[in-house]
Amino acid sequence: EFEELAQHESIPHLELVEVGCGVGNSIFPIVRNNTAISGHACDYSASAVAKVVERDTQNVIDAFVCDISKQPLANHLGQGKMDVALMIFVLSALTPDTMPYAIKNLFDSLAPGGRVLLRDYGEYDMPHLRFTPGHKISERLYAREDGTLAYYFQTDELADMFRAQGFEVVECQMLKRFVENKKTGVRMLRRWVQGRFQKPGREDRWDGVEIKAYALPWDEQMRLKKLEQNEGREQEARTD
Repeated sequence: EFEELAQHESIPHLELVEVGCGVGNSIFPIVRNNTAISGHACDYSASAVAKVVERDTQNVIDAFVCDISKQPLANHLGQGKMDVALMIFVLSALTPDTMPYAIKNLFDSLAPGGRVLLRDYGEYDMPHLRFTPGHKISERLYAREDGTLAYYFQTDELADMFRAQGFEVVECQMLKRFVENKKTGVRMLRRWVQGRFQKPGREDRWDGVEIKAYALPWDEQMRLKKLEQNEGREQEARTD
């Protein structure tokens, strides 16, 4: 859903790094669908990176191990070489005190005009509301049963975090979607933050790339409004 990653005549070549790539489920289809992209991918997990290498039968992905909360991406990628850094549900897995370093790490890896494309968990996402008190570490930071972390962002907070590290905010909004559990038929309201953050310079870098506005159909907007009202009441009850 990030138009920057589609094929564009005005962009003959694109250096992309996916940060927190897991086993490559995002980057492989991206590179397959856009031959102008040179793909790089990193993860803190050596076993995940090994899986990417195993899957990469055509040698199209430069995969490497890196913990972006403490290790410079530039050690592998070089300084200021990337056009796009992709982060899908990654920043929320870090502790808040390490997020500034991770964001500065992205800034240093990007060329002037380069962008971070981000999607992550938003405040009052369904799992956020379902956590029991014993899982709460601090405000909007929770520990899952498997020990991994989940942080739920506010849009203004996320935008300020990127501005503090030198980025310009192109977009930072809360996406609200209904997701249906195919087994149970239950529909859940999900809230994700979506952001585009650009390193200053080369202001014409993305000319010719049209960013489409996201909107729910009218009936979904009405259903969403009712759910938000109910959630507001539930949140008030939890606070009382």
